[in-house]
This record gives sequence, C-alpha cells and structure tokens, in this order.
Amino acid sequence: MCRLSFIQVKVERWEAIALQAYPQKSDRSEREALWQLIPSIQGLVIGDKGYLSEPLQVDLKQEQQIHLETALRHNMIETRSPQYLRLLKKTRRLIETVIGQLCERFEIEKV
Repeated sequence: MCRLSFIQVKVERWEAIALQAYPQKSDRSEREALWQLIPSIQGLVIGDKGYLSEPLQVDLKQEQQIHLETALRHNMIETRSPQYLRLLKKTRRLIETVIGQLCERFEIEKV
C-alpha cells in the first residue's frame, strides 16, 4: 500500500502539478518527502496541517521561492481574508477529491 502526498497548484489555471506516492509504512515524514519534490516546484503550494511550520515556510521561501499555505490550528489567529480562505478551502476540497479518485482507481490506500 502507498500513501499520496503533496500537490502543487498553479494559480493561473488551478492545475495539479506534482504528486508523490510512497509506502504507507515508510519511516519518512511527509515533510522529508517534500524536499524531493521541490526542485521542480515554484510559486504557491497548498499543504495540510502536517506542513504547518514557520521554519519550514521560511526555508521554502528563502531556498526555493515557494509560498506554502496551510490551514491553521484552532488556537491560532487567522490573518488572511475570508475570501482567500474560501478559495483555499475550495481548492483543497478539489485536491482531496482528485486524490480520492486516484486512490480508488489505482487501488492505493489513502492516508
């Protein structure tokens, strides 16, 4: 079984660019797997709360010119506009749907 991790979205056309699968029982974290994908990525990247880390965001911005957007935890203060948050949620929902369809079609276990 595999788990799917990480999709980049182009803002201009909202298309998925990168997708990585690795063994579910892997001892690697998703953050470690991210560094294998980023040489081919630029711009906006949307991640889940597993990527929520200020040092990670700073490293990605400085080293690769990648702007990482994640959902915030409930105890964090939101500074982004409601319209921007709706757009992020809509995009995440689309990405999760695509991942679900890929997992079903290719018999990959979704984590």
